[in-house]
Amino acid sequence: MKPLLVCVDFSDVTPRVMDEARDLARALDSNVHVIHVIPTPPDYMMYSPGASMPMAAVAPDMRVETERLQKLIAPLADASVKAAFEILEGHVIDEIVATAKRIDAGHIVMGSHGHGAFYNLVLGSVAEAIMRKVDVPLTIVPSPKPATRRKK
Repeated sequence: MKPLLVCVDFSDVTPRVMDEARDLARALDSNVHVIHVIPTPPDYMMYSPGASMPMAAVAPDMRVETERLQKLIAPLADASVKAAFEILEGHVIDEIVATAKRIDAGHIVMGSHGHGAFYNLVLGSVAEAIMRKVDVPLTIVPSPKPATRRKK
């Protein structure tokens, strides 16, 4: 069976994405390939007098990112699911699509933040862009929503 590509960003939806990936991998008897894409820093940054933030201060600590991914995939081994991970840097959509092709993914699992129509209109949705660019099944796990009260 082809591997399952799992895209994580360490947001509040990540645990649910990993649970879905585990369940799907077991049902399909697939391996799991987890990726975390770090967006490439912009070439141009605004500067304001008195404010200094060197690029090293905003760059991710790869050791920390690696440890976070190792903790994410550990429960997969406990569930008898083979898993690997990698950290990529670049344009998020391009990296996900390229990885799906490179590993010949049979399915993609990713989370959705549910920002809303205006956000998607202005900035676009990563999940929607992926859906348009790949020809494999895509499972989108919704972000947990806070419980709402019903009016009586």
